[in-house]
Amino acid sequence: MAERVGRLLAAAAALLAAGSTRAEVLLLTQPAVPQYAQAVEGFRRVSPATLAVDIADEAAVAGALARAPEVVVAVGSKAYEIARARAPQSAVIAAGVLSPDVSGRTDLTAVPMETRAADALEALHALAPDAKSVLALHPPGASQAVAEAQAAARRSGLDVEFRALADLDGFQGAFRSMLRGKDAVWLLPDSRLARPDVVKFMVGACLESRVALVGFLEGMTRAGALASVSADFSSIGRESARLAAELAARPREQRSGVPFRFVAGKISVNDRTREALALSGKPPQRAEVIR
Repeated sequence: MAERVGRLLAAAAALLAAGSTRAEVLLLTQPAVPQYAQAVEGFRRVSPATLAVDIADEAAVAGALARAPEVVVAVGSKAYEIARARAPQSAVIAAGVLSPDVSGRTDLTAVPMETRAADALEALHALAPDAKSVLALHPPGASQAVAEAQAAARRSGLDVEFRALADLDGFQGAFRSMLRGKDAVWLLPDSRLARPDVVKFMVGACLESRVALVGFLEGMTRAGALASVSADFSSIGRESARLAAELAARPREQRSGVPFRFVAGKISVNDRTREALALSGKPPQRAEVIR
């Protein structure tokens, strides 16, 4: 009880310190999640004075949103759902959210959990310079992340075939069939493919077919994928702070239709898998090499 009272007093003090004018930027957080805490820490490095409110504190959230801030930065999917529903007068930035839904409003944008698509293709080229034919698997539905990946593929010079996975029914047989004639499989972020049993199967099938597998979680690399490019939440936080400042400085009519900002991810490489596939390339300089 005392802790809750302390949080309420701290939030109230911050609001009073801001005066009666409308707040420019509000940061909605979920600090109990370690990755989101990293994003907030990154945000603070760029914008240390921004009011941050834990979504677990309903009274503080209600008070902060009642001031109708110019921009709300929502870290994580739960915070984003709150901001979409309860901040209709604010531009909203989804920070560290996987494939955020921006339908229904034009003033929603994101620094999403998906990394820059070019990073995965550059890592693949560095490790497997002879690879030409790539299968890219992604969740159903067009999204800005898929559009970003398609644009990166066009620039890469690789022959990339994009396939949407409607569901995982019969996935094992379908996946083995998809590997035929491919040099690599590139997994775009999809929570269904992060299941340990699915990862284990894909790793085994790719090694058996001598196909490079590029994932989106470091755990996939540790499980035997050739490489992964995973979210860097600290970078997401920093970029969210910069985007929030830009939006707050714009007239309201110029805060609509803002494209997502994709940030560089963390590259991990499984050196044992690289050796097993007898690849001629080397890990990118900034990659973490797992042996």
